[in-house]
Amino acid sequence: MKHSVVVKRETVLLIHGLWANALSLIFLARYLKKMNYKVEYFKYPSMRHSLDENARELRNFINTLDTDCCHLVGHSLGGMIALSLLQNYAVQNVGRVLLMGSPVNGSKVARTIADARLFSGVLGKCTKELCHGLKYNGSHPVAIIAGSGGWGFGHLITHIDPPHDGAVMVAEASLDNATEQLVLPTSHFSMLFSRLVSQNIGEYLRSGRFVGTS
Repeated sequence: MKHSVVVKRETVLLIHGLWANALSLIFLARYLKKMNYKVEYFKYPSMRHSLDENARELRNFINTLDTDCCHLVGHSLGGMIALSLLQNYAVQNVGRVLLMGSPVNGSKVARTIADARLFSGVLGKCTKELCHGLKYNGSHPVAIIAGSGGWGFGHLITHIDPPHDGAVMVAEASLDNATEQLVLPTSHFSMLFSRLVSQNIGEYLRSGRFVGTS
C-alpha cells in the first residue's frame, strides 16, 4: 500500500513599516515566491492604530489564512508589531519570525522627531514604542537583520552613532534573546530591495540559519 505524503502548507506574511504599504515589500515578495512560498501582506494603518491594536489585528488576520504554518517578516515598525503579537497573543500556527531594521530598543531618531513640536504627531499612535522600544520575554524564536549602510534620512535629523542603517542603530535593532542576528551593509530603505537581504531571509525561513554576506 502506498502512503500519501502530506505537504506542509507554508505562508510568509510580510508586514510593512511606518509611512509605508505593501508595495515596499514587492521585491522581497517576488524572491520568496520563487522559493515556492505563498506570500501574503498584512496591511494596517501605521499611524492611526496603536501597537497593540495592530498586533491584535495581525492575530485576527493570521487566523483567517488557510495555512499550516505562517512565517512573519516585518520591516521596521512591522517587526515590532510581530514582536508585540508574540508577547501578548497566542497564535498556534506562527512559524519563523524575522525582524528587519526594527527599533525594538527604541530609536534616537524617533525620539528627536517626537521632541520636535513641528513634527510631534508624525509617528502616530506607536510613538511610545518607537521612541522607547518594547520588551520581549517570550520563548518563540525571533531572528534579527540590522543594517550598517550608514546613510539615510536620520542624518538630517540628529547624530546617530555607528553602526546604523541611516535611521536605526544596530544596537537599537538588537534583541538579547534573538536566535539569530545578522548585520548587513544596507540602509533602512535599501534593505527592502537588497538581494543579499532577501537571500538571507529566504534561507532563514527555510533552515533557521542565515547565509551571511557570502
